[in-house]
Amino acid sequence: MQEWTCSQYEEKYRGKEQVCVNSANRIVRRGGSWADFQQKVRSAARDWEQASKRSKIIGFRVVRE
Repeated sequence: MQEWTCSQYEEKYRGKEQVCVNSANRIVRRGGSWADFQQKVRSAARDWEQASKRSKIIGFRVVRE
């Protein structure tokens, strides 16, 4: 299962994804599952999706500081 992040996607990773955004069209998804190819299973694997997208295979983690 891929996980949503709170970051805006950028084609070439330059560190911008380390900052949460309030609104963006393309949100970063990370990780993968048993159904993905090897390169997608790594937590560093990233892709993007429209922020309005809903799916049974995209989840998220709740973090408490």
